Amino acid sequence: MSCNQIGEHLIDAAMGVAPPSQVQSHLRECRQCAACLEELRQTFALLDQWKAPEPSLDFDTSLQARLSFVEKGPRFCRHCSLRR
Repeated sequence: MSCNQIGEHLIDAAMGVAPPSQVQSHLRECRQCAACLEELRQTFALLDQWKAPEPSLDFDTSLQARLSFVEKGPRFCRHCSLRR
């Protein structure tokens, strides 16, 4: 398995899914991919610690106002209903 083929397996492995034996073999031999896996694991660990802020009290009202403005705004494409 090459470095180009291992990408999606690295994300799964970083999330705790046991990679196929071909991927494990590649990771033992390729320091670059092994380092990438470690960086992904560290990133996921940091994201697990992050706490999303609570939305402001007027979040829903503000969002609805913005959506209303977009719905009434000019169309992005004159041939269909896409808007800016």
